[in-house]
Amino acid sequence: DTSAAQSFTITVNPLVNQSPANSFPPGPVAGFEDTNLPLTGPNLISVADDSATITTTVSVLNTTFGTFLANEGAGTVTLVFANGNSSVTIIGPTSQVNLVLATLVFVPAPQRNASDGVIDVTVATSDGTFTDTDSFQINLTAINDAPSFTTGTHPTVNEDAGAHSGTGFITSFSPGP
Repeated sequence: DTSAAQSFTITVNPLVNQSPANSFPPGPVAGFEDTNLPLTGPNLISVADDSATITTTVSVLNTTFGTFLANEGAGTVTLVFANGNSSVTIIGPTSQVNLVLATLVFVPAPQRNASDGVIDVTVATSDGTFTDTDSFQINLTAINDAPSFTTGTHPTVNEDAGAHSGTGFITSFSPGP
């Protein structure tokens, strides 16, 4: 090449903050009434973000729908809830937030099932600038509850006395669903 040497300056701009992205189960997640539902495997919730610290909240409307359990583990996250609340907020690095999300368990409210309607779960992740909010549904199949009752005072009947009837021996009878 016979042209004269030239110089120029290249300016590299810092990365632009990207919005967080939630991943969550496709379609309704299937579970059973009165049975804890681990949100693991195909039901796993996870987040992706390039920020040093994110805040992720997983919630249902209120505790009449159910509650959450999670394990903070030995990571560097802050859990803003006590096990048994209708929401859990996890604050920390993305990798650590994902480790906590991998332990998340939904605990349905007693006797809650599909006849009460599906349960909407909201996942919101913020990096301080941008927020991604998504939702998915949980559908709980009813189980066949055993009949139950409470016994009252046991009657005393003499041997060979014949048939005997009384009131209040069985109360609070529930035939099951």
